[in-house]
Amino acid sequence: MKTRFLALVVVAVLPLMAFNCITDSFTIALNLKPFNGTYPITAGNNPNYSGFFTVNPDTMYDIGSYTLDGASVYDVRIATSGPNLGTCAGTVSVNNTLLLTYNGPWTAFNTPQSLLTSQYIRRNQPGIDVLVNAVTKGSLITFTVQGSVTTTPVPAGCSLICSAYVQAYAHKR
Repeated sequence: MKTRFLALVVVAVLPLMAFNCITDSFTIALNLKPFNGTYPITAGNNPNYSGFFTVNPDTMYDIGSYTLDGASVYDVRIATSGPNLGTCAGTVSVNNTLLLTYNGPWTAFNTPQSLLTSQYIRRNQPGIDVLVNAVTKGSLITFTVQGSVTTTPVPAGCSLICSAYVQAYAHKR
């Protein structure tokens, strides 16, 4: 009778112990807040603009609860704000590596253009890789924009907005 009871206890406890091991290795998807930067275009006769913003990916999730295993970029969007400035063209770099180029009508970018679907944006894979590696390692990420417009003088209040959307993969600590 004792042997049957002991066997029953072992059979009942083993799956529970294995379940704890399995749940510890689950990968969890974390949609990080978008990395957003707004680049004002200085009013006047200069058609060129540039700027940068820095993001610490560790501030985008609870680093005390998760350990990152990887990341992926699921979109980058470029948008414009302000009246028509003709054609806008430029580059976005991440940590000094080209992420993408954009070139098209200012008015097309009044609706955010997606890296996934826009004919006006071209990605550069090494820049995507740098962004993913920086998120995974928790390194500071600096986005730099350089560009120009074809219509001057530029009125006050015009800007270009860059947004990067990243998903991280993590497990519970």
